[in-house]
Amino acid sequence: MRVQIHATINLLEFHTVLQRQRCTPIELLHRIGFLDPEVSLSHCIFIASHSWLVYPYGDDLKIIADSGASVAYSPLKYLKLGILMESFDRYRKAGVNMGIGTDTFPKDILSDMRYAALASRVADRSFISGHPRDVFNAVTLGGAKMLGRDDLGRLARGAKADITIINLRDIAFGAVRDPIRSLMETAVSRDVRRVIVDGETLVDNGRYLRLNEEELLEKVQVKGEQVWDSLPQWHWTGKGIDEIVPPAFKIK
Repeated sequence: MRVQIHATINLLEFHTVLQRQRCTPIELLHRIGFLDPEVSLSHCIFIASHSWLVYPYGDDLKIIADSGASVAYSPLKYLKLGILMESFDRYRKAGVNMGIGTDTFPKDILSDMRYAALASRVADRSFISGHPRDVFNAVTLGGAKMLGRDDLGRLARGAKADITIINLRDIAFGAVRDPIRSLMETAVSRDVRRVIVDGETLVDNGRYLRLNEEELLEKVQVKGEQVWDSLPQWHWTGKGIDEIVPPAFKIK
């Protein structure tokens, strides 16, 4: 059974482990024999040498790479908090298998591929960082390797018939020379026209076939408003939603 664990997700975790164990969280996982190819580390942002830590000792990336463990990176989750992984390219070049996922709304894997590339460029101060090829491979082959599945993430004989079809002309991108670059730079989930999973069509012409999305979204909106209205009853401050999360503009 494979294991996925959150690791080095915030400053408190890093400094607590450092104080109690005299090592980084990654060094601790290595010390207890936890890291191996069947383990994926979610987020894994605050490793030794991250600029926020002011801790230049050790080499967490080498430990992860040598162990064969993977990193499940959700860029938008941390960009919302004003935090960068330092960086996607650096992890990849160190030999770490990188996968890209979603851990906040909107859960849009195509957009998170773009965020991973842009965050890497900002962190590295280089416009050639976060190459479209590398982030695309992370979304496909990296995720499959993380699951131990060589029958996923690729179109090849013996692989599952999992196919996603996107018409780049729907994106209003303009002239297309490199389809993977155009996909990474502009596409979002609603640009997906067809999804086939193990030979079964689940999305056709942009519509999910197993349920009525419009009815589902109406139920989601009703439930969301119920949760927001109930906030003063369960939030520790007793405040309403507009005080906890003020709207972009005041609503009268």
